[in-house]
Amino acid sequence: MKNKIFGICAIGICAALTVISAYIQIPFFIPITLQSLAIMLICGIFGLKIGLLSTLIYILIGVAGLPVFSGGQAGISALGGISGGFIIGFIPMAVIVGVASDVLKKRRNGSFLLRFVFMLVGNIALYACGIVFYCILYVGDSDSSLYSLATLLVLPYLLPDIIKTLIAAYLSKRLSFLNSINSN
Repeated sequence: MKNKIFGICAIGICAALTVISAYIQIPFFIPITLQSLAIMLICGIFGLKIGLLSTLIYILIGVAGLPVFSGGQAGISALGGISGGFIIGFIPMAVIVGVASDVLKKRRNGSFLLRFVFMLVGNIALYACGIVFYCILYVGDSDSSLYSLATLLVLPYLLPDIIKTLIAAYLSKRLSFLNSINSN
């Protein structure tokens, strides 16, 4: 019973943290928010179950109409915008980082480098979803190359995302004890 209560509370709090992270904007030449950092951190600490469920709840409450996406966007129409594929991409990111975190926990190997690598892979999945979704919605039959789309949709965010990934890998290693509270 105690583990279920912990899990439900953790999912709710983590979904709320993801909402808050969408409203934090870092001044840069492009808008930088912290949802991906929050999702990587949550999944890196708590693993697949709590990480994925909190991410799904975050997306579902946004689609339901609460202004939880970056810039206060909400509703199904937010998924039809340029960032829609990236919002959907939070799901495979959560799966990759959450599974990796669970595996590292079972092997008792929580090295910073392994966490960082798996979080980078999660970012690649996020980028792939964003690019594919953009192609489906906006490119259609035009001659846009994958290179030009990556330059438009990924390149400006690469450095900030690497920094966020470094932060998430470091903090998830340092805060991994939080997941052990669930076991006691």
